[in-house]
Amino acid sequence: MKVLDEIRKSPPRPGQIAATKHEDLLLQTRAYHNGTGAPTYLRGVCSSARPDKPENYAAMLKKLLFPTFEEQLKKGVATYYGLDEQYVNTSAPSMRCLIIGYPNAESIDKWATAINTTMSKWSPAEREEFAAASVPDSRRDFLARITHSGHK
Repeated sequence: MKVLDEIRKSPPRPGQIAATKHEDLLLQTRAYHNGTGAPTYLRGVCSSARPDKPENYAAMLKKLLFPTFEEQLKKGVATYYGLDEQYVNTSAPSMRCLIIGYPNAESIDKWATAINTTMSKWSPAEREEFAAASVPDSRRDFLARITHSGHK
């Protein structure tokens, strides 16, 4: 994040502006849990669930990863996690996004370490279940930094 902050200090070059693609993403949360505090960073991990059984993706996440998510929420590593689907479809209707809120940049690394540790303990059957729940090569990630927010 420090490197990105340094890059943002200088204005974008014309080639960067020309290569920028605009995309709107309007999501509706289907499952979530709040921790304490406000997020400074949001990360989205989006994948297309299998179109014939999109409910398997949510079930797989709840079974294999939500316990680790809950543990990280209790530790304050994350302030929020939610499983969203597109409210207005601009890509595959089976696209699901896992949204995680972090209190600081260091928490992003702590979260990744916890998830990698959990996944390293999975059995071959669990690995197959995880892989079978989504369309191969459909994953898209995004990272957002919240600089200002308000609440009514």
